[in-house]
Amino acid sequence: MQHKKIVGILYIPGAAGGILTRVLQAHKESYWSSDWLNHYDSDVTSPIEFPSNPIGFRREDPDHGLADSYYLYSAHGMRHHGWNELGNFIPSFKRDPTTHTLFYDALRDHESLLVGTCPQKNYIYCYAQPSYFKKRFKHVFEEDMIEGVQYGDESHGLYTKCAQYTVNIENLLNIDYYIFEEEYNKLISHYNLTSRISGVRAFILAWIERQSLDPSKHINY
Repeated sequence: MQHKKIVGILYIPGAAGGILTRVLQAHKESYWSSDWLNHYDSDVTSPIEFPSNPIGFRREDPDHGLADSYYLYSAHGMRHHGWNELGNFIPSFKRDPTTHTLFYDALRDHESLLVGTCPQKNYIYCYAQPSYFKKRFKHVFEEDMIEGVQYGDESHGLYTKCAQYTVNIENLLNIDYYIFEEEYNKLISHYNLTSRISGVRAFILAWIERQSLDPSKHINY
């Protein structure tokens, strides 16, 4: 039996870390909880399916005033957990004989990593070029990234140092199938995951299509 481990996914806001979290959690060797569903479509219970009715994700509670575009363009699959917020899921993960890895959105680990107090040691860095994540940040949040407040590209050095594996998210989300395929196969090989390449590819293509939708036509039903 493979040794169980918890792996955090580090990313700069705008770098599509949510979609990488969903992709990794969708494999049969990955622990996933239905508690992480963030929509009202009871017919959709997979990390790599978008809600269909309504098409947008559930608004955050409390509502932080995020733009409608956030609930359409993003792919947030779970709350931004820090390592210390996983307590309710770890016992279940340890008891599950069918899974060996718990992947989680580690955006909130940033501060403890910065000061060197984070006990979590296993990370993936979801890497994107600054031109990519800054453009996407503006697209999703309808505002420019504020350097230093929203971490910005100064986090690159920190995340590179902390991560044991780096995913080029621009390759994984590439419209060119063979660029996607190469990045995906390297990822699942590293973490010993069974391929779901067709389902993952369909999910990514649906995500790409969502980026061109008009939020005003899809949020209110």
